[in-house]
Amino acid sequence: MKKDIDTLKTEEQAEIISKYDKGRRDGVDIDPWEDANYNIYKVTDRFGFLHEEELPTPTAVEEKQKLQEIERVEKWLKMVKKWNKYKNSDKLAKRVYKG
Repeated sequence: MKKDIDTLKTEEQAEIISKYDKGRRDGVDIDPWEDANYNIYKVTDRFGFLHEEELPTPTAVEEKQKLQEIERVEKWLKMVKKWNKYKNSDKLAKRVYKG
């Protein structure tokens, strides 16, 4: 059983490596979900909701808001990882009220 799993794993790795080596040349078989132009990627918004029509490209303002949101999430993660340090701090209270 163990040998079968190792063999399957090795075969899968070899298949993945061969796909990378082939690249996106003409005639290469690419699964639809691996293609960046696959329709599902164009109708899914950043929250994971699916829309019936293709979404417009994000504006500069939307990109800035997204980056700011990511920075805020990173700050919260940092605080949560060191919870014992921040649990009774003024910084936590301010951040909770700020949002």
